Amino acid sequence: MTSAATATSAASGDAAHPASERPKSIDELVSRALAAIKAGDGQAYGALMFTQEDVTKACPELLKSVDAELLAKMARSVSERVAECGQLEWAEAKQLGRSGGQRKRRSKDCSHEVWELQDVKMTFQIGGEEVQVKLDDPLEFPDGTFAFADNPRCGAPLPDGPKPPVPDAPVPDAPAAPTPLGPSLPETPQ
Repeated sequence: MTSAATATSAASGDAAHPASERPKSIDELVSRALAAIKAGDGQAYGALMFTQEDVTKACPELLKSVDAELLAKMARSVSERVAECGQLEWAEAKQLGRSGGQRKRRSKDCSHEVWELQDVKMTFQIGGEEVQVKLDDPLEFPDGTFAFADNPRCGAPLPDGPKPPVPDAPVPDAPAAPTPLGPSLPETPQ
């Protein structure tokens, strides 16, 4: 998504987005994002929707819930559709529903259990057409990192059973995955 040179970053940093103006709900955050698209303010839209850092600054209370993490992932999925379907159509998009759930799985090092979202789908109405967006990469909680598959060392996920034994041989750390939410926006000078 392109940003105009004159665009202002409405949500990046507390100085530019004081607490009294922060979104108080998921619906308000989505509404502001759509308004930014309609205004051609791609930078404000990006600050609200695409970077974990800026969303944290804009509405930290929302990041304590599953919905905030889900919203961030939804934003990335929607951004891919924006390029495919056209910006104007998505500016008028309405979210019709969401389905899916969560489950427990082992952490990457098998040391503890984490929650992840599973089979989450969102349905939007764009013009007269319904479009379904599937969140293919489940989110892992509580640390908010992305889990692409169960760790094969851990065996099958065990929601309530005993933890499987962890092999004694050390396993090298995997390289850090790039953030799926896109690059952080530059900080607004204060």
